[in-house]
Amino acid sequence: MAGRFDFAHLRAIHRYILQDVYDWAGELRNSDTAAFGIPHARPQFLPDELDRVFGLIASRPPSTTDPGVATDTIAAHWSELTLVHPFRDGNSRSQRVFFDQMFRHAGWAVDWADVDAAAAHAARHMSLYGRPDYLADQLRHAVHPAADFADGHLVATQGVRPARDAAEHFRAMREHHRSGATTPYGRPTR
Repeated sequence: MAGRFDFAHLRAIHRYILQDVYDWAGELRNSDTAAFGIPHARPQFLPDELDRVFGLIASRPPSTTDPGVATDTIAAHWSELTLVHPFRDGNSRSQRVFFDQMFRHAGWAVDWADVDAAAAHAARHMSLYGRPDYLADQLRHAVHPAADFADGHLVATQGVRPARDAAEHFRAMREHHRSGATTPYGRPTR
């Protein structure tokens, strides 16, 4: 699905992947939500917050020449959108498709089989502390030129469960952040 990487694009992805599950797929939520004890944007602020985040996305596209810079940019956008959490459910699934497409549009592809989904989920919430670098660190090693990976690689990770859950990662990331550590949290080794 090609798109302009705006809210209409994200909404279309959410509606498409969840239309057979929820009759409200693609609709903004009208109730409060939270993850890891962090409240997401209140429903009455969703339109303004979505305008803010998608304004940032429009004004700061990912690099087409440097995969590290592209990853940093997308991690910052993804972290911000995570805290907005526009839908009642399915935000992680629809955002992963959305940002996978953004990587591809910029000429990069993520080897999702090489990303710990639980750690990435937890890292997205570290933006509460102004730290989208936690997400970038979870993704960077798995970003390659798009020509190296066929479309559909994201589907291959369906049903794969990480050994450590996202809440455990989040607690460890918060402690890592509070400790003032200068090395990335849990950087995957290759």
